[in-house]
Amino acid sequence: MYRILRISVAVILVAIAADTAYMAGRNLGHGSAQQLGGISRLIAEQSMPGNLGTVAMADPSTASKVPPREVFQSIIDRIHRRYVRDYGGNSNLSNGALAGMVAALNDPFTSYLTPGLCSARKQSLAGTYHGIGADLVITRQTKNDVDYDYLTVEDTAPGGPAAMAGLKPGDHITNIDGHWVIAYSILADVARIVKEKNKDAAAKQAELDPIATRFQAGYSLPKSLRLLTEGTGTNFKITFARNGRSAPTTVTLTTAVTAVKPAEFTMQSGSIAYLKIREFNRESTNVVDAALPQIKQSKGLILDLRDNSGGVISASGSGIDGYDAALHLISVLGKGGHIATIEKKPGNFVQVSVATTAGVGVPVAILINHGTANLAEMAAENLHNKIGASLVGTSSFGNSILQLFAPLDDGGALQIDTAHIASLDGKGLKLPLQPTVALPPADADGTAAITRAQSLL
Repeated sequence: MYRILRISVAVILVAIAADTAYMAGRNLGHGSAQQLGGISRLIAEQSMPGNLGTVAMADPSTASKVPPREVFQSIIDRIHRRYVRDYGGNSNLSNGALAGMVAALNDPFTSYLTPGLCSARKQSLAGTYHGIGADLVITRQTKNDVDYDYLTVEDTAPGGPAAMAGLKPGDHITNIDGHWVIAYSILADVARIVKEKNKDAAAKQAELDPIATRFQAGYSLPKSLRLLTEGTGTNFKITFARNGRSAPTTVTLTTAVTAVKPAEFTMQSGSIAYLKIREFNRESTNVVDAALPQIKQSKGLILDLRDNSGGVISASGSGIDGYDAALHLISVLGKGGHIATIEKKPGNFVQVSVATTAGVGVPVAILINHGTANLAEMAAENLHNKIGASLVGTSSFGNSILQLFAPLDDGGALQIDTAHIASLDGKGLKLPLQPTVALPPADADGTAAITRAQSLL
């Protein structure tokens, strides 16, 4: 079972395990004579405390008493005076240091975004996607005590390159132009190889060499995210894996700009109101407020949250704050009051309440699919429990992490996991959400779901 750590642009994140694997792979790939001193040394180190098969945390008792800022400045000074190659200047070092500091949290969804990634993320939160046109998140699965971090599609923008190429929520992107998207640390392979019995050092080294070559050629998760979420006009050959398929699929697509309306409202035949929300932000709130008078006069409301990847907490007035937009939707449709609970720290639950409203006074059916995630799941769960809204479609994505998106003075941003979204009673959301009216995936993603929802109103 996947343990979601986001979010999408989707994503736009630092994965420490992947970066460690990539750098280790580069070191190993320079030749067998330089590969971490050879397999014989690895075997010896494997028997020592803090061996290469684990990621050891620093011992606070041995930490230096020198202020970190002094150590940081000392390293910059030495690089400036002594380093033999071009390193791109102090801004490049600063970006790397910030990314490394956040990566030390070992949370692939909490990251420092460079100015380029920050710009792409802000635009996607507002409904304009660059790159392949998808919200990409990192999902983690643990197998045999090894963490695998996968670059996963959470949502695709309609008409965008990813959607046109057939990618769907839940797909794992495994290769980009033939380069493996590094999913785990090479140290896991090292630990496995050095423990193998009935093999001498030469045989173990021979087994390690092709693995090192694969890591050396691989793309880290941050690099993969950057390639797929920035720019236009670049051709990529992408390989992805999908649950239920025995073999991966390879497609070719070209990056582009894809604009998506965050929300749309129409009145359908039979006096049925239809409200589609793809992205929670200020524009979606404006659409909701403008539609309220007609919704209240309708026979019922279809709330379409399919392929809604949720949103973030952001600065007031930014226009991209999805958290307030989601709370507003729950308030006006579900009568307000206590609408959610979030866990800010382990065991520290905070009730979220908004002003009480009269609600819309009509039955509500909510469309969900595997692309319904995060704040959209919170809204669907709340409206189901508080006003008895039907959930029509398939199971949702499953992402309970609330993220803070904080722009910085250097043009970059910090995207950080700030809370867990819990249910009304303070317990964790039972994710993924399960529909009360289940449909086959093909029907859930198409117009058949709307027809089915109409029959419930």
